[in-house]
Amino acid sequence: MSHKDIELEKELLKVKSVVGEGVVQTNVEADITLPAPVRKIREPVDAEVNITDTEVIEDKVIVKGVLEKQVYFVDDKTGTLHEKSFEENFSVFVDIPGAEPGNEVQVRPRVEFVGVEEKDNNDKKDHLKEEVFKQLAVIEVFVKVTEEIQLEVVTDAVGTDIEVETELLKVEDVIGEDTTQTELISDVKLDYPVRKVESVDTRFEDVESRVLDDKVIVEGTLVKQIYFVDPELDVVREQTATENFSVTIDIPGARPGMNVQEFPRVEFVDHEIVDDFNLRQTAVVEVFAKVTETVQIEVVTDIIGVETVTELLKVSPVIGEDRVQQLVEADTKLSCPARKIQQVQGEFRDVEGRVIDDKVIVEGTVHKQIFFVDATTDEVIETSEDVPFTVTIDILGAMPDHQVQISPRIETIQEEIDQEDPTLIRETIVVEVFAKVTQTAQHEVVIDLEDEKKEKPISKPKKKSGPSLKIYVVQKNDTIYHIAEKFDVAAEDIIKANNIKNPDMIFPGQKLLIPM
Repeated sequence: MSHKDIELEKELLKVKSVVGEGVVQTNVEADITLPAPVRKIREPVDAEVNITDTEVIEDKVIVKGVLEKQVYFVDDKTGTLHEKSFEENFSVFVDIPGAEPGNEVQVRPRVEFVGVEEKDNNDKKDHLKEEVFKQLAVIEVFVKVTEEIQLEVVTDAVGTDIEVETELLKVEDVIGEDTTQTELISDVKLDYPVRKVESVDTRFEDVESRVLDDKVIVEGTLVKQIYFVDPELDVVREQTATENFSVTIDIPGARPGMNVQEFPRVEFVDHEIVDDFNLRQTAVVEVFAKVTETVQIEVVTDIIGVETVTELLKVSPVIGEDRVQQLVEADTKLSCPARKIQQVQGEFRDVEGRVIDDKVIVEGTVHKQIFFVDATTDEVIETSEDVPFTVTIDILGAMPDHQVQISPRIETIQEEIDQEDPTLIRETIVVEVFAKVTQTAQHEVVIDLEDEKKEKPISKPKKKSGPSLKIYVVQKNDTIYHIAEKFDVAAEDIIKANNIKNPDMIFPGQKLLIPM
């Protein structure tokens, strides 16, 4: 049958294909120096990982990051709690077969363990100006590599003496993505005088996004924990300041009801001391947003009666998603009576999700840092505690071999001092957990008919049998003419083979048929 007798209907499909994923652990060892004499180091050491750079090379991903630690220690002479921050750089390789430059990568780091032990200082503590400790941290790094594929697939074929086989695909159609920055400038009034700012920890709370026509609005709160030195007592104090932000990101094609993922990040934080009790703070917040739409599309998997060109698609259709809130109650026993609670901060640790039939079980720990005012001395004292929790989320159709993505959030923490026992704090924590269950599936789809031209010049020797079309994935900065030169073919042939209306409009990730 001639190809001229077959009419194909095609549609441009944009999907995210999972190349692979992997987990590695790495040890970060370092010597840290603390002012002596040190009576005790409070356990556990607060630590978090910030990823500074990722690079995808062939079959591997290079991940670079910084381990940030806040070490709280008790001065052996005064008994006062002090804080000192340290940063350690690290780098790991994660093997991901099939990974190539240009692929997208998602990285989720987690601190597995942090320990600090005293080294042999070869002198008595009282005669030392500083004391050296050995620190060992174990970091787990999860990496997922994906590629965004833009591929024109056949959705129907009409002709005589052919049989069309189809399959219904449920995919996430990528509408668009972009990044914007905003600068937040504010004045912070401190409760105590300041000589210098030791460090600033930041995190985001209550981040929400709304999709409007052709744009996304992302709003949230930037929480800053400011550690500063009191010039009168030379102790480190902590004070928390918050600031709301709102950014608008233009994404053409976005519409209300579409899915959106937002990823805020603090690019820069700086503080200028205005006077003894006031700081001027500048923060630069970068927000990335991606808009997708869940679509169902009928694709052709085979046309019986003719030779076809096919492509293997590996997609992750969404089985289901939901969010659940749960109340977690806990009591914390303090080392001394509290006059007031200055601040309670919470973060998640060791959160894991497992899929069973029609459900997702999420287990983890809320790590709390409680800052309270000593009823006797009026000093701010810090204590910490871990509160375990378990959440069950019903997702119809979920099965143990499916994948799950977990996003926990602390909705609120309320605390009060027990009136009869001021060393006891009663807390109520509202935990919100979002879970998305997906299933990795592979589909062989038809993208075109096999080239039926068989004429060859008689003067030339016969070529070995092989495909007459090659599939090429467009890379960043590619042009039609650059690709044509690379494969030694005419640019017009590429344009014709792919029905390209505007040769200047090709995109990274787009797949092109190259007539060989």
